[in-house]
Amino acid sequence: MHIGVVGSGYVGLVTGTCLAHLGHEATCVDKDVGRIRNLQKGIVPIYEQGLEGMLQDCLERGYLTFGSSLQEAVQGKEFIFIAVGTPSGEDGRADLSQVEEVVKSPASLEVEGELFVVIKSTVPVGTCRKVKRCRGKFPL
Repeated sequence: MHIGVVGSGYVGLVTGTCLAHLGHEATCVDKDVGRIRNLQKGIVPIYEQGLEGMLQDCLERGYLTFGSSLQEAVQGKEFIFIAVGTPSGEDGRADLSQVEEVVKSPASLEVEGELFVVIKSTVPVGTCRKVKRCRGKFPL
């Protein structure tokens, strides 16, 4: 499968690397260009047992790539995993602005065929319904 992962933090990086390790072609993207440059070199910004070796192996085999544009995450992909931050606000509610930004942006991107969206971010109940309403070109 061809998979895009939006967000290359703890959740997105581990998800993309594990899917690539299983033989899928995964592209992880992130707004943090410095993080992406380091990941392209095999420099892992977090510790997760076995992750660095797995990531380097996937890079060498060509199953894992990194980029900084949302277009790279959706172009030619069958699935897109949204793994962006959802920090808690002062009132304790999850800030869904990053999830909403990702979901709304693809409406203006060129998406060929079906693209299935998987929300990996920690979100409250009802978020998928909300995402479905602003789906743009996504067949949710």
